[in-house]
Amino acid sequence: MAGQELAIFGNAELTEKELGEIDGISHSALLEQAFHDLTGELDENGNTEAFGELREKYGRKLITYWQQKRILFEKAVKESRTIAGEEFVNGSERLLVIELGVYERDDEIVLQINRKTDTEEDEVSIRVSTERGLDEFLHPPTIKSKIRTEPTEAPDIYYEVVFRNGKISTFERLICREDQDHIRPYIKDVRTIDCSIFGVDLGK
Repeated sequence: MAGQELAIFGNAELTEKELGEIDGISHSALLEQAFHDLTGELDENGNTEAFGELREKYGRKLITYWQQKRILFEKAVKESRTIAGEEFVNGSERLLVIELGVYERDDEIVLQINRKTDTEEDEVSIRVSTERGLDEFLHPPTIKSKIRTEPTEAPDIYYEVVFRNGKISTFERLICREDQDHIRPYIKDVRTIDCSIFGVDLGK
């Protein structure tokens, strides 16, 4: 079920140019590029049609990135290069796709994709149903990433991305800003773009 149902998460179609743009790019670089372009459009021009197009564009890119990782892992299992439930070492990264079991109903499961490198640690979670497909409401597809500038240091950038209808719905970046002299406490520098209906209380 996992491979079949997770494909719903990846029904985005990229152009050859877009596929070329994510070929070989690191996940952290893709997240940084997406956040930069989305916040740049908002800051310069506001809530424009172009901003909506960027939400869809980077939604497609991130979804495709993770589809490629899922396919890579499933191929490794099929070819007996790893087994289900164990990490697959692919160059500098380690991949794992997990079925976490049923969720509330027998026809529902929670899937998780984990990816680790020396400087990146990612977790993708998704809830799917054989009857209703992808859960886009209470448990939408979510990416959580921790990024280190130096492999031996603690993470200094955290991203969380939530998708609805194949678009980026919520995008949060947290940067831990430290005093290089180690005198002052670190500062959590957080920015969140929330395009969901839950984002703003307009007092209505």
